[in-house]
This record gives sequence, structure tokens and C-alpha cells, in this order.
Amino acid sequence: IDHTPITLSYRLTNSLIPSLPNGAEQILSNIQSYSLEEILIIGNYQDQIKFSELTLDMYRMLQAVERQPIESISSLDDRTTSQSPATHRKEILNLYNDECSNRSNPHKYLLYKPTFSQIYAFTASAFKELPTNGALLLYISADGYDTHIKNKTDQSYDFGGVKTNNRRDDT
Repeated sequence: IDHTPITLSYRLTNSLIPSLPNGAEQILSNIQSYSLEEILIIGNYQDQIKFSELTLDMYRMLQAVERQPIESISSLDDRTTSQSPATHRKEILNLYNDECSNRSNPHKYLLYKPTFSQIYAFTASAFKELPTNGALLLYISADGYDTHIKNKTDQSYDFGGVKTNNRRDDT
């Protein structure tokens, strides 16, 4: 048996990021860069495995969106591939200044089996807190709902959706 340790990483690596074509730096320097500032993670499966107070998929999503701090620009070549690809792309394009190099992680809302009004309220709150160049990530992991209508072309809003909880179901 081979005793060589293997490190598995489910994050994107620098080798998976496609290279930019020639002249892309000039075009991208005129475009406003956006950053992920707010994340809304919703876990709503009925029989989901829980890890502490989180479901397993919510926990994995939290791991995937965590930013790692960036060292100085002089050590760019010595970086490991475990860094976030979004920060690596900004380094390539030189679109950040010294203040952005150690950005904090985005603000996260974690909702487990919420009602529709809770989803609506937290989404509105997240949009209210977004800066002008910020982006919001909405991750929904839930049971789907199909209306079982044979001719679905007539009912445009009755295709199905995501099941949410009623307050009566929380007992």
C-alpha cells in the first residue's frame, strides 16, 4: 500500500483558470470589478444529514466561499494552488489596490428550513446591505415540487418550485 498522502481540494485551482487573451487587460481595466459581498445559503431538504447546526451541503458551501488572505505581491510566484481563483484573477489583471489585498470574507446568511417570509426578509436585507460594486450569491438546496400537470404550456407559473416550511410544520 502506498503511504504517500494525497490532498484533495474541491476549490478551483490556478491551473483550471483559462488564460486571458492578448489585449484583455486594457478592456477589463475599463470595466468595474464586482466582488462577492453577501451570501444567502438556504438548506431545506426534509431528510438532510446535519453537521452541528448545519446541513452537510450548507457546510460544504461555507467552505467553498471562504476567502483566504493574500500575501504580499512579491510572493505571487510562491503561492499555493489553494487560493481562491477570484483573488488570483485580480492579481493577474492588477485591478486591486493595497486595501483590497486583505479583504474580509463576505457576509453570510444561513437559513435552515425557512418559511417564505423569512427567505423574502433575509434576501431583502442582503440586497439592502450590498455596496454598488457588490454581488449576492443565493444558494438554495431544497426539495423540488412538481405540479404534475400534463399540459404545462397553459399554466406559466404552475411549473413547480421549491417547498418552503409553514410555521405549523416546525413542531
